[in-house]
Amino acid sequence: MPITKATSIDQIIHDFVHSDNPKFAGKSKEERIKMAQGAYYGMHKESVMSFKEYLTSKSLDESKMSELHASIGEHLNKHIKAYKAGKIDADTLGTHVTNAHSKIADEFGIPHHAAKKLTNNYVDSKI
Repeated sequence: MPITKATSIDQIIHDFVHSDNPKFAGKSKEERIKMAQGAYYGMHKESVMSFKEYLTSKSLDESKMSELHASIGEHLNKHIKAYKAGKIDADTLGTHVTNAHSKIADEFGIPHHAAKKLTNNYVDSKI
């Protein structure tokens, strides 16, 4: 079934999870759900608040955001350095990033998906 802007997120998730399309081969249910969410939100960009708007709405002013970025660096810089030096592989770095975003979410009281985006962006900017 073609996905349109009118297609509900539940329908897209159902279709992705149960699809036999080769592009989903080897993907877990969780990965397929994330892909479905990406497809849905990609078509509904106008309804997705920017992270800066979101963080500002949560009373994270510039100094708090600087503190948040410093905390991300504290959690991840040594792992990024080890990855660049070939001492750890991408999967191990991914585990450290996941742990960091959980700690950041708890530390700053922000949703895990917001912390995940921030930590992933941080790592991407350093690698």
